[in-house]
Amino acid sequence: MSQLGEFPFEDKLTTNLPANLPPHCSQSWLNKTSNDIAGCLKQYGIAVVNNFLGTALGDQIYTEVGVLTRCARNIQPHI
Repeated sequence: MSQLGEFPFEDKLTTNLPANLPPHCSQSWLNKTSNDIAGCLKQYGIAVVNNFLGTALGDQIYTEVGVLTRCARNIQPHI
Protein backbone atom coordinates (compact mmCIF):
# COMPACT_ATOMS: atom_id res chain seq x y z
CA MET A 1 0.00 0.00 0.00
CA SER A 2 1.31 3.44 -0.88
CA GLN A 3 1.69 6.21 1.67
CA LEU A 4 -0.18 9.47 1.52
CA GLY A 5 1.09 11.47 -1.43
CA GLU A 6 2.67 8.52 -3.21
CA PHE A 7 1.40 7.57 -6.63
CA PRO A 8 1.00 3.78 -6.66
CA PHE A 9 1.34 3.54 -10.45
CA GLU A 10 4.49 5.62 -10.72
CA ASP A 11 6.23 2.98 -12.83
CA LYS A 12 3.52 3.38 -15.48
CA LEU A 13 4.55 7.01 -15.96
CA THR A 14 8.04 6.16 -17.14
CA THR A 15 7.00 4.88 -20.55
CA ASN A 16 5.08 6.23 -23.52
CA LEU A 17 5.34 9.92 -22.69
CA PRO A 18 4.08 12.11 -25.55
CA ALA A 19 6.88 13.69 -27.57
CA ASN A 20 5.27 17.15 -27.54
CA LEU A 21 5.31 17.76 -23.78
CA PRO A 22 6.34 21.28 -22.69
CA PRO A 23 9.97 21.56 -21.55
CA HIS A 24 9.06 21.75 -17.84
CA CYS A 25 7.26 18.37 -18.04
CA SER A 26 10.21 16.12 -17.29
CA GLN A 27 9.72 12.64 -15.89
CA SER A 28 10.61 13.81 -12.38
CA TRP A 29 8.15 16.73 -12.69
CA LEU A 30 5.38 14.35 -13.81
CA ASN A 31 6.12 11.99 -10.91
CA LYS A 32 6.13 14.81 -8.34
CA THR A 33 2.96 16.33 -9.77
CA SER A 34 1.21 12.95 -9.80
CA ASN A 35 2.21 12.34 -6.19
CA ASP A 36 1.03 15.78 -5.12
CA ILE A 37 -2.34 15.37 -6.85
CA ALA A 38 -2.85 11.85 -5.47
CA GLY A 39 -1.99 13.06 -1.97
CA CYS A 40 -4.47 15.94 -2.15
CA LEU A 41 -7.19 13.67 -3.51
CA LYS A 42 -6.64 11.15 -0.72
CA GLN A 43 -6.50 13.73 2.06
CA TYR A 44 -9.04 16.34 0.90
CA GLY A 45 -11.01 14.70 -1.91
CA ILE A 46 -10.04 17.50 -4.31
CA ALA A 47 -6.91 18.68 -6.07
CA VAL A 48 -6.43 22.12 -7.60
CA VAL A 49 -4.09 22.40 -10.57
CA ASN A 50 -3.58 26.00 -11.64
CA ASN A 51 -3.81 26.77 -15.37
CA PHE A 52 -4.56 23.11 -16.18
CA LEU A 53 -6.94 23.96 -19.03
CA GLY A 54 -5.30 27.19 -20.13
CA THR A 55 -6.77 30.66 -19.92
CA ALA A 56 -9.21 30.53 -22.85
CA LEU A 57 -10.90 27.23 -21.95
CA GLY A 58 -10.80 28.01 -18.22
CA ASP A 59 -12.55 31.35 -18.81
CA GLN A 60 -15.16 29.70 -21.05
CA ILE A 61 -15.98 27.10 -18.39
CA TYR A 62 -16.08 29.80 -15.68
CA THR A 63 -18.60 31.79 -17.77
CA GLU A 64 -20.76 28.73 -18.43
CA VAL A 65 -20.83 27.77 -14.75
CA GLY A 66 -21.90 31.32 -13.90
CA VAL A 67 -24.76 31.12 -16.41
CA LEU A 68 -25.88 27.73 -15.07
CA THR A 69 -25.75 29.02 -11.50
CA ARG A 70 -27.89 32.05 -12.34
CA CYS A 71 -30.37 29.83 -14.22
CA ALA A 72 -30.61 27.41 -11.30
CA ARG A 73 -31.47 30.26 -8.92
CA ASN A 74 -34.45 31.17 -11.12
CA ILE A 75 -35.94 27.69 -11.11
CA GLN A 76 -38.74 27.33 -8.57
CA PRO A 77 -39.18 23.88 -7.04
CA HIS A 78 -42.51 22.19 -7.73
CA ILE A 79 -44.13 21.10 -4.49
